[in-house]
Amino acid sequence: MKEYAVTLLPHHVTITSPEGENLLALLRNAGFAPDAPCGGEGKCGKCRVIIEGKEQLACRVAVHRNMAVTLPERGKETVLTDGLSNA
Repeated sequence: MKEYAVTLLPHHVTITSPEGENLLALLRNAGFAPDAPCGGEGKCGKCRVIIEGKEQLACRVAVHRNMAVTLPERGKETVLTDGLSNA
């Protein structure tokens, strides 16, 4: 079985993947946790990554070549517990 190098940017981490591995599963197994509240079914559109300048859903990508994957930077998130934020 072939293996491919998947480089995660901006972290500059390279992980190996067996051919055909689902990218979302690969990212999760490597300790990266893209937002995917639909469980990887492609319904929510939140597991977006950039591959070769194109935005794609990680849950819909199978690894069939070496690739560089840019993960979105997470913004500062605030959890509201009461009322509205004044931020």
